[in-house]
Amino acid sequence: MNEVVRPNSLAAVRPSIVDSPPPFARHHPLNWLAFGLNGAEIVFNPSATVGELSEPMWPVEARNAAIANSYFVGSINREGTEVFPNAFTSGDGKPQHADFGHFYGSSHLSAPDASCTPSLSRYRDRLMISDMDLNLCRQIKDKWAFRMTARYDMYAKLLSEYMKPDYKPQVISDPLINKRKA
Repeated sequence: MNEVVRPNSLAAVRPSIVDSPPPFARHHPLNWLAFGLNGAEIVFNPSATVGELSEPMWPVEARNAAIANSYFVGSINREGTEVFPNAFTSGDGKPQHADFGHFYGSSHLSAPDASCTPSLSRYRDRLMISDMDLNLCRQIKDKWAFRMTARYDMYAKLLSEYMKPDYKPQVISDPLINKRKA
């Protein structure tokens, strides 16, 4: 990943550019963190997503990643409906259909200072042109100091333990809970 991120100060959430991210990479906060730790200042998230489940998350995930990692995020989603010649099922118990549903567009840019451009159309192709001051990334890192207060050594240890087959989560419960029920 460093070969892409460091020389260009950007990354793309795509399997062809990033070393084998899991499916639905934008839904995993550690993917966003990895780009930031590797020096990204702009992360482009090309997508073709539809449906009621992902649309409410669309503006939140990218904006959160931009804030938490002090970089810009370009969220690019196609718009329109693609119809296929042969019907198929989606494994959801519903009847066969010939399209995935409406690709809801709504492409936008999120900045590290929590600002966000207005989203593009849900129904028509559009082109967004925007100025992004990459100095804002450093200014926000200095102002909010998220990396200074992060506990990366603790996160690394926890993830290392989590990957072991015999991992048992640390569960801390209130000893008074059982007394209240009695």
